[in-house]
Amino acid sequence: IRYEDLVRDPGAHLRALCDQCGIAFDEKMLDAKHPRGPFGGIGDPGVMARPARPVSARSVGKKQGLSEGLRRLVATRCRDAASSFGYTL
Repeated sequence: IRYEDLVRDPGAHLRALCDQCGIAFDEKMLDAKHPRGPFGGIGDPGVMARPARPVSARSVGKKQGLSEGLRRLVATRCRDAASSFGYTL
């Protein structure tokens, strides 16, 4: 799932992701104010314990703000994966 697509239409893309993973979708997944429980021990406890935040598109297009060195590093390590999603680095 492309990040830009997820943040523009989280409901449709989360449903599709749940279907692909064999996980039952629940509308509460889209509610950042709904308390979330542990997810089978997966994830950094420090991150999982933070309050949820709504999906945000603020970071879309931010790659222009990266330093040239960081952009080269990302391109070197992520070019193939990015290309599979239609991104150019």
